[in-house]
Amino acid sequence: MKKVFLTLALLMGVFSVADDLQVEMEKKFKKYGSYQEAANAFREQCKSGKMSSCYALGYMYDNGKGIPQDKTKAFKLYTKVCDANGKRGCTNLGIMYFKGEGVEQDRFKAVELYKKACEIGEAWGCTSYGIAFYRGEGADKDPVVASKYFKLGCDGGSAWGCGKLAELYAKGEGVDKNIFIAVKLFDKACKEGNLNGCIDLGLMYEAGEGAKQDKAMAVELYKKACEGNIARGCNNLAYMYYEGEGIQQNKQKAKEIYGKSCELQDEKGCKNFKRINEDKYIPSYQR
Repeated sequence: MKKVFLTLALLMGVFSVADDLQVEMEKKFKKYGSYQEAANAFREQCKSGKMSSCYALGYMYDNGKGIPQDKTKAFKLYTKVCDANGKRGCTNLGIMYFKGEGVEQDRFKAVELYKKACEIGEAWGCTSYGIAFYRGEGADKDPVVASKYFKLGCDGGSAWGCGKLAELYAKGEGVDKNIFIAVKLFDKACKEGNLNGCIDLGLMYEAGEGAKQDKAMAVELYKKACEGNIARGCNNLAYMYYEGEGIQQNKQKAKEIYGKSCELQDEKGCKNFKRINEDKYIPSYQR
């Protein structure tokens, strides 16, 4: 049962965002004291031709960080960076084409941009290119090719790439199944800022797959992800409190954390928050 649960839980993380990139950008913003000060500095630096600042300003417009969200301005800034072969610009521009944000949707164009990003040494671009092959969106579905680009991303510093490669090893897709390699890669992803990697590493410790079973360690990993506002981490942490696994049972604490998971717009978190408030049992498959 644990193996089935672990596989299903890992599948949930296949399309998670690159939270390691978000963590990196937040660190960059904090150096300026506030989002507004950061935006002002990046705007001036971009005018002077500093592409990393153009990218950072584009990211702020893209995500509404301290300034009103403006996908059109983000698209223009990412294009400027990509045209200058600046790192990250092509990857994020590709994401905008993929989603149809700030530009008409064109997934084939998105994949071309991911490829360009990877070719100029952008690790997140390699990971995104791998995702296209893994999903079969904008490229032929091919997990073997996906694994190649996930490895390029991981080796180049993309914690997201490490997490994706770990998932393939855990499930035996595109590579020979090896849960021990999966654990090492999830650990690397987690340490480098991929909070979804922390969750998946926690699942391995909880199930005792690829590592000695350690539910207390799983709790700490879920807690780390939850504190980083990853809903899946909160949902898993709440369940551990609910059942008293790896930590002293505390259903009131479980209720609070399920509430946070729901606030983060996690469907299962909301269902569990409702069930615990109605004093109904929460089954393990609702993780």
